[in-house]
Amino acid sequence: MEQPNSSILLSGVLVMNGNPLPDDNGHIPGWIPLNTNNKSQCWHNAAAILTCGLILVLSQVKNDSNSLQVSLMPLAELRGKTLELIGTNVNGNPYSKKI
Repeated sequence: MEQPNSSILLSGVLVMNGNPLPDDNGHIPGWIPLNTNNKSQCWHNAAAILTCGLILVLSQVKNDSNSLQVSLMPLAELRGKTLELIGTNVNGNPYSKKI
Protein backbone atom coordinates (compact mmCIF):
# COMPACT_ATOMS: atom_id res chain seq x y z
CA MET A 1 0.00 0.00 0.00
CA GLU A 2 1.49 3.30 -1.05
CA GLN A 3 1.20 6.40 1.12
CA PRO A 4 0.86 9.85 -0.45
CA ASN A 5 4.08 11.89 -0.33
CA SER A 6 2.43 14.49 1.90
CA SER A 7 1.22 12.00 4.52
CA ILE A 8 2.41 12.15 8.11
CA LEU A 9 2.84 8.70 9.66
CA LEU A 10 1.50 7.99 13.11
CA SER A 11 4.34 7.55 15.58
CA GLY A 12 5.12 3.89 16.09
CA VAL A 13 4.40 2.82 12.51
CA LEU A 14 7.09 0.35 11.47
CA VAL A 15 9.13 1.26 8.40
CA MET A 16 11.14 -1.24 6.36
CA ASN A 17 13.43 -0.16 3.51
CA GLY A 18 11.90 3.31 3.62
CA ASN A 19 8.32 1.99 3.27
CA PRO A 20 5.75 2.02 6.10
CA LEU A 21 4.34 -1.39 7.00
CA PRO A 22 0.56 -1.90 7.32
CA ASP A 23 -0.88 -2.85 10.70
CA ASP A 24 -2.78 -6.11 11.34
CA ASN A 25 -5.86 -4.65 9.61
CA GLY A 26 -3.92 -3.65 6.48
CA HIS A 27 -3.93 0.08 7.32
CA ILE A 28 -1.03 2.49 7.55
CA PRO A 29 -2.17 4.97 10.22
CA GLY A 30 -1.39 8.58 9.56
CA TRP A 31 -2.70 11.93 8.42
CA ILE A 32 -2.99 13.56 5.05
CA PRO A 33 -3.27 17.37 5.00
CA LEU A 34 -6.50 18.59 3.41
CA ASN A 35 -6.21 19.79 -0.15
CA THR A 36 -9.08 22.02 -1.28
CA ASN A 37 -8.45 21.03 -4.92
CA ASN A 38 -8.71 17.28 -4.31
CA LYS A 39 -12.20 15.99 -5.22
CA SER A 40 -11.65 12.77 -3.22
CA GLN A 41 -11.55 14.92 -0.07
CA CYS A 42 -14.86 16.68 -0.79
CA TRP A 43 -16.50 15.44 2.44
CA HIS A 44 -13.54 16.56 4.54
CA ASN A 45 -13.61 19.92 2.83
CA ALA A 46 -17.36 20.20 3.42
CA ALA A 47 -16.77 19.96 7.18
CA ALA A 48 -13.97 22.54 7.25
CA ILE A 49 -13.92 26.22 6.37
CA LEU A 50 -10.17 26.47 5.88
CA THR A 51 -10.16 30.16 4.91
CA CYS A 52 -11.71 31.00 8.30
CA GLY A 53 -9.89 28.31 10.28
CA LEU A 54 -13.12 26.62 11.40
CA ILE A 55 -14.45 23.06 11.37
CA LEU A 56 -17.87 21.56 11.98
CA VAL A 57 -17.80 19.02 14.83
CA LEU A 58 -20.20 16.75 16.67
CA SER A 59 -19.54 16.83 20.40
CA GLN A 60 -21.15 16.03 23.72
CA VAL A 61 -23.26 18.79 25.28
CA LYS A 62 -21.59 20.13 28.42
CA ASN A 63 -23.28 18.86 31.59
CA ASP A 64 -25.47 16.43 29.58
CA SER A 65 -23.74 13.15 28.72
CA ASN A 66 -26.83 11.94 26.82
CA SER A 67 -26.94 14.75 24.27
CA LEU A 68 -24.84 15.70 21.26
CA GLN A 69 -24.49 18.99 19.43
CA VAL A 70 -23.09 20.14 16.10
CA SER A 71 -21.04 23.32 16.30
CA LEU A 72 -18.25 25.26 14.64
CA MET A 73 -14.88 25.15 16.38
CA PRO A 74 -11.61 26.89 15.63
CA LEU A 75 -9.17 24.43 14.04
CA ALA A 76 -6.45 25.78 16.37
CA GLU A 77 -8.31 24.30 19.38
CA LEU A 78 -8.06 20.84 17.81
CA ARG A 79 -4.36 20.92 16.94
CA GLY A 80 -2.72 17.63 17.87
CA LYS A 81 -6.06 15.83 18.29
CA THR A 82 -7.52 13.10 16.09
CA LEU A 83 -10.97 13.49 14.56
CA GLU A 84 -13.13 10.95 12.76
CA LEU A 85 -15.02 11.99 9.66
CA ILE A 86 -18.61 10.76 9.96
CA GLY A 87 -21.74 11.21 7.91
CA THR A 88 -24.29 9.59 5.66
CA ASN A 89 -22.05 9.86 2.59
CA VAL A 90 -18.75 8.77 4.15
CA ASN A 91 -17.40 5.43 2.90
CA GLY A 92 -20.85 4.12 1.99
CA ASN A 93 -22.01 4.42 5.60
CA PRO A 94 -24.09 1.24 6.23
CA TYR A 95 -26.06 3.05 8.95
CA SER A 96 -27.33 5.84 6.71
CA LYS A 97 -30.99 5.69 5.76
CA LYS A 98 -32.26 6.69 2.36
CA ILE A 99 -35.50 8.61 2.41
